[in-house]
Amino acid sequence: MIIKKIKSSLKKLLSNTCLLSRGRPQDKVIALTFDDGPHGQYSRNILDILRKENIQATFFVTGREAEKYPELLKLMVQDKHEVCNHSYSHERNAGIDDIKKGAGVIKGITGKEVKFFRPPWGEITLAKLWYALTNNVKIILWSLDSKDWDLKAAKELIEYVKGSKVEPGEIILFHEDYAHTQEALPAIIADLKSREFTFATVGELLK
Repeated sequence: MIIKKIKSSLKKLLSNTCLLSRGRPQDKVIALTFDDGPHGQYSRNILDILRKENIQATFFVTGREAEKYPELLKLMVQDKHEVCNHSYSHERNAGIDDIKKGAGVIKGITGKEVKFFRPPWGEITLAKLWYALTNNVKIILWSLDSKDWDLKAAKELIEYVKGSKVEPGEIILFHEDYAHTQEALPAIIADLKSREFTFATVGELLK
């Protein structure tokens, strides 16, 4: 109970400095974020769709997958997307060294410092908060979960997002490693545009 209270107090204390789940609400700007990649053809399809729509997004990649597809990280950077850390292994029991290893892999491929970290499953620990605070890294969560990890078909995903209340500053969670996510993405983007939203990377959203 005491540990839970400490965690809750720290989250409140650090919410404006290193723990963020939503951007500024002033403008109708939202951020699309994609976890767990890169994933071969699915990621290529997502990048093709975003390029066609002239949208920049934020990709929280794992170091292990980045090592398999370094060319996709370079393509993300080339297309002016944001490439961020989602740990190296995506294992629940992985420690701070795993986070640092993921950041190192990304920097080694892209040549860019990694300023944002999204913990796997959004699980926050005191160690992760301390890592972020002492390494000038912001932990980025999300304010709207697309549920693509739970829904099993593109049609279901499209209808779920269409039925969701989307507010300015929203950080929306998707994943790169599901076929139905990239299949549903064009219709989801069309719906969001019809609501007069524009798109930015997380970094741009938080400025």
